[in-house]
Amino acid sequence: MARPTLTSAQRTEQDRRHHRQLLEGMARCVSHNGYGATTIADVVREARVSKSTFYAHFADKEACYVALYSAAVDNVLDAMRAADAAAAADGLPWRAHLDAVNGAYLESLAAGGELTRSLLIEIQTAGSAALAMRRDVLDRYVVLMGDVASRLREGDARLQTLTPGLVLGAVGGINEIVMRAIETGPVTGVAALAGVTGDLWAALLTAPAPAPAP
Repeated sequence: MARPTLTSAQRTEQDRRHHRQLLEGMARCVSHNGYGATTIADVVREARVSKSTFYAHFADKEACYVALYSAAVDNVLDAMRAADAAAAADGLPWRAHLDAVNGAYLESLAAGGELTRSLLIEIQTAGSAALAMRRDVLDRYVVLMGDVASRLREGDARLQTLTPGLVLGAVGGINEIVMRAIETGPVTGVAALAGVTGDLWAALLTAPAPAPAP
């Protein structure tokens, strides 16, 4: 009996399903075993697809891991944008608004559990493509927080304008705070960093303006 032919729409939906299954399989593998110990055979077994299906979507293990990292970051940034929009709609004072966005970031990381640990730590040693994606992700985080800071200043002129360099410095510092926390304790503890990381953002926004050059 001849194999039934898939329509273009069915093939597209199948491709999306396989792509999702592969990312979910990679997520389960790295959560349990770490990226280094995970093999493509592990991923396809978890995803319940063939190796040929894997290679139809990804060139290698690193490419699949990078795609997973990008998708996970998109979820975190989407949560932050939603918190930003809700705080603006509710007319929250600037600090409460800031804490809502910062809290959404930390809570999303905490909810990721061991997957968060792998993505934050192992992405740095997964390969050149992974490092490039990490830099891209930091840039996206910088842009988002820069936009948030600008909107807060529109509502309160006493707040300082944050340059991209200052925002990058804050993002880098907060990333280090989070990394140290998950290296020494449970990932769920990241949510408890809301106070110190929120204070860091607030300190930048309320710092005295630099004196004009003589």
